Amino acid sequence: VFAVGDGLVVAAAAGEVPAGVRSLEAFQARMLALKRTDEAEDAQRLLALLEGRPASPRNGKQSVPEDYEAILLAWAALGEELSGVLRGEPGERSQLLAQWVSCFGRYAQGVRHLNRRRTAIGLGPVTLDICGSWGAFLHARYLSLNRENPSLDGEEIGGRPGYTPEGAAAVSSGSHSVRGSLEEAIDEWLCCADPSLFDPKMGRACLGGGPGWWICLSRGGKASEPTRSILGFPADGDEGIPPAFERRVSPGGFYVREAPYKGTVVTVRFLRGSPGKPSYRLLDEAGQEVPVMLVWAGNPFRFAAKDPLLPGRKYRIEVGPGG
Repeated sequence: VFAVGDGLVVAAAAGEVPAGVRSLEAFQARMLALKRTDEAEDAQRLLALLEGRPASPRNGKQSVPEDYEAILLAWAALGEELSGVLRGEPGERSQLLAQWVSCFGRYAQGVRHLNRRRTAIGLGPVTLDICGSWGAFLHARYLSLNRENPSLDGEEIGGRPGYTPEGAAAVSSGSHSVRGSLEEAIDEWLCCADPSLFDPKMGRACLGGGPGWWICLSRGGKASEPTRSILGFPADGDEGIPPAFERRVSPGGFYVREAPYKGTVVTVRFLRGSPGKPSYRLLDEAGQEVPVMLVWAGNPFRFAAKDPLLPGRKYRIEVGPGG
């Protein structure tokens, strides 16, 4: 028995292929049969990571297929299968890899939520860069190991528990959140008009991390044309919108200032020019104005309810030209 890098342990018997490699090869063959070269390349990158070889991030080139749900389910199933294989192997890295691949289903659920929000906003859906989440997962672990000794802006410091070059790179290149769930983090990014999630040109996303710390990175991809010229979150007809907004302080020191507002944040982006000083208001079910305040002027601009909204109620957003 020998180890390939620090990853999959394989039997040396002639012609025997380890279970993890068989699973990856089957997944890759299925993706090629579906003509999904992005996911087939991701399988090659994943094998490299499991075997301890470099696996550079790659931008996707394909749009979201109609049967993308089947691909997300396949990623989740592959993660669970690989996790079972890796948990039976010796070494700390194998155990970390097992924890990471077991999160594939969680990342798939995150991109489902993101695509539901983007579709309601008027943006095209995105595909998921699974392998890009390895660095984010490692940085989440670094933060959990250094909660009592945080560093400025959450940057990783060499020599501290859990430091890795991959984790250090992830923290410097993405949008971060310290929400409990990935879905909550996505809604926070949309409230803040995150340049990636609100980007009409975004066609591929990397969602990663773990409970209590999340990251989002844009991986290019082939984007669909927006269906609206004015984009807004919360979107018309969308549901499950957070009634309150509170940026939490992370172990690394993110979001240290308390916001002067407590209610839902509304974000509006004009794709074909914008009024210099747009008018805006928020109405409750009875048509009464809800007290709001301007959060950010520009395009996109944001305003927020001063107090938390009432759960289970419907609200109306009105935006128009200034004056």
